[in-house]
Amino acid sequence: MGRVRVALFLTEATNHYQKLLESDATAAAERNGFELELSFCSLSVARQVEQLRSKIQESAEHRPRAIIVMPAQEGTLRDEARLAARAGIAWVVLNRRGAFLESLPSEFPALPIFAVSPDDFEIGRIQGQQLRASLSRGARALLVRGGSGTSTAVDREAGLREALARSEIELDVLYASWTLDGAKKALDVHLTTPGRGRRRLDAIVCQNDSIAVGAMQALEQVAIRRSQPELGQIKIFGCDGLLEHGQRYVKQGKFTATVLVPSTTGPAIDALARVFGGGTPPPSELILKSKPFPALPGKP
Repeated sequence: MGRVRVALFLTEATNHYQKLLESDATAAAERNGFELELSFCSLSVARQVEQLRSKIQESAEHRPRAIIVMPAQEGTLRDEARLAARAGIAWVVLNRRGAFLESLPSEFPALPIFAVSPDDFEIGRIQGQQLRASLSRGARALLVRGGSGTSTAVDREAGLREALARSEIELDVLYASWTLDGAKKALDVHLTTPGRGRRRLDAIVCQNDSIAVGAMQALEQVAIRRSQPELGQIKIFGCDGLLEHGQRYVKQGKFTATVLVPSTTGPAIDALARVFGGGTPPPSELILKSKPFPALPGKP
């Protein structure tokens, strides 16, 4: 029998966090003796569906034993998940909660079908703790959300608000996108809109580090364009914490802090290896813990 074939479907080849997922998947596949096939969809739902269906419909000797996928858009791929299960292909969803799988794990108990996700509520709580440690009472912060309705954005905001309760830090929300350019454009409009741009702002808290870079660039450009050097004093908080991205910006003093969000591909492949090796199937949801960077005062 040949090596176990696993197909990994990610969204953006140039995104820093996606690159982490790719590198961790490659290492985990080598560690477990798997053959890894990788595809990107450039955030196109239609393209991702096409890629998945093509892989599922391959002949039995060529189709993968497992599919690992980060959906390009929340609420999609339910039909593809069912098609995969009917073809006897394990299905793993990345960075989405287990509810996304609906009844599939119980309908196909012989197959490993599960989700692997960071604890997004806890990520929000960490960001709230970072704000409390860095800002004084009465400070005003702006949350730049990665999306208006995704569970990731919703859970991270909920955790942030819980951590800020009774802190006397005022929080406003700006709906943007998960991309650097989208966040930069949204912030440029926000900062230059009469009645908004002139309000005091002490911090911008971002739901990933790409958003935080967009915030940094928007602040720099608006400060020059409107002769407002004080914008350079606004603290920026990121999230993802890759070594050569978020962590680097913290060390350079461009970000006040970030959150170290773990890769989900390594744990997903390791879990599959345990099952294929005769071990117990994982629960329908594997939740991974994140850490603040730098460490919060009084904590290791």
